[in-house]
Amino acid sequence: MYKKGKLSPERVERLESLKGWGWNLLESAWEEGFEQLERHVKEHGTARVPASHVTDDGYKLGGWISHQRKAYKKGALSLERQQRLESLKGWTWDARA
Repeated sequence: MYKKGKLSPERVERLESLKGWGWNLLESAWEEGFEQLERHVKEHGTARVPASHVTDDGYKLGGWISHQRKAYKKGALSLERQQRLESLKGWTWDARA
């Protein structure tokens, strides 16, 4: 309904005011992973995360990071996302580093 313009502006505004709401699910999922990584850096001082790491709230952060590295190696990660990840203390594209 949203894409067809059938939602009222009031309903659009109400939905967009919800924490975590997004019209683009893939973009929202990436942003959630990045926010989780930022939180980890803030708490632990580094973006170095074991591949098996799961946050206290159950988010598979290590898996998300592995996915970003694979996308980077395939050339499937946007320059903006690369730069955002590289801005985090301790970030490396090589999991072995």
